[in-house]
Amino acid sequence: MALDQLKDSYNLVIFATAPAGLGHLRVSHALQDGFPENVASFVFGAFDPSLTYLHRLSSLNPFFRYLQYLVQYHPSIEQVFTDFYRSYLRNNPEETEKQLLTLLNTHQPPPATAVVVATHFGLAHEIASLKPIIESKLKVKIQLYVVVTDDTFHKIWAVDGAEAIIVPSLHTKNLLSNYFSQKKFKKPDILVNPYPLAPQLGIFPAKILLERKKQLSLKSHETTQVIIPISGAAVQLGNLENIIKGLSQISPKTFHSLIVSKQTSYTSPFLSRLSRLKNVSQTTATTDRETVDLYEKVFKQKEVPTLEITKPSEHAFKVLFTPKELGGVILLFTEPVGRQEEDNLQFLYRHHLLPTSQENSVLERQLLSNQPSLSKEILEKAHHWRGLILPQDPQRAITYIRNARDLGLFSQMLKFVRSHDSESAHDGVARFWQLVNERLPSHD
Repeated sequence: MALDQLKDSYNLVIFATAPAGLGHLRVSHALQDGFPENVASFVFGAFDPSLTYLHRLSSLNPFFRYLQYLVQYHPSIEQVFTDFYRSYLRNNPEETEKQLLTLLNTHQPPPATAVVVATHFGLAHEIASLKPIIESKLKVKIQLYVVVTDDTFHKIWAVDGAEAIIVPSLHTKNLLSNYFSQKKFKKPDILVNPYPLAPQLGIFPAKILLERKKQLSLKSHETTQVIIPISGAAVQLGNLENIIKGLSQISPKTFHSLIVSKQTSYTSPFLSRLSRLKNVSQTTATTDRETVDLYEKVFKQKEVPTLEITKPSEHAFKVLFTPKELGGVILLFTEPVGRQEEDNLQFLYRHHLLPTSQENSVLERQLLSNQPSLSKEILEKAHHWRGLILPQDPQRAITYIRNARDLGLFSQMLKFVRSHDSESAHDGVARFWQLVNERLPSHD
């Protein structure tokens, strides 16, 4: 990947994110991992504990969850919130201004162009408002790229003043574009680019597909490895605990559950209870960034994960990997939390990576009725699926997972072949840096 413009010593790349859930950090981390070596870069904005607290509050507290529901599902209320929050962010950027001025003033050589990659709308609005001020003060060209971290349209992501807004699908691009026109904001370029997945998880290790086949075959004694990442807001812990307990008791061919979690006052009791179970292990960290790193390290262990139980958050986009790639686990989705996770599922449905609602009804009926086999039609369709929707009841979910393995559904899903649809590509990080490179000015 030739990125000659980006490698110019007069460019500085700044990653701006926020700990409002692990998704923003995970996307920023993926973009950093695919970043060319020897290019000056800096990370800021990822260490505000108040944002983590507010994110958890809006996910768990009944009153704040209701407020979040109103904002997400009632357009008029969303507009009131967006107008207020956008105005607040753009009129109160003092701390961000101080950080940016300090960074740009002290960096050597003095940058001619600062490329700011924002994976959170809060910092994106602040930097957009500061852009003309800083450009005038320091004679530095600022290019702000806003990377939307779900395939969803929220009005707050409409950041006028950006160089470009990057979205995972044409569907979201059209919704965002229409909103800019409706509000008569100056519209930046809105570009469709495949979701930025961690490059380390996109490699093709030798024999990984064979290992996953062994884990799912009843003819093999290999344990089925299940990875379970705990969300930043630590939601759905009760259901997950029941599923993990149920899987730990299945024999003679066992499931092993590996929990990846941040160690907090919210998760500690959950982790403590599960630490006593056989066939369950856990790996924890004390910071959000370490938690993101730990998740990727799990895939490099000897026992590679084959299944993953997760919400349809940013993890949903790992369906863009194939089972031949390190990150190509079969995704088993719990109930979505919030409109953005519902929208992520719609992305998967549009690309036929999940069973349709009708197919899912047939699938549940066959898997939960203790039939001796699945229909030929279902097994043939499974070649096209990269994920499944679990029943909401934990006991039914346990039966569903066990029978999906024992009746060969998961094994059929390992035969998946990637389509040539550009939105479904797995190299979104490389494509992102290529488009940034092409838009950079020359400093000759």
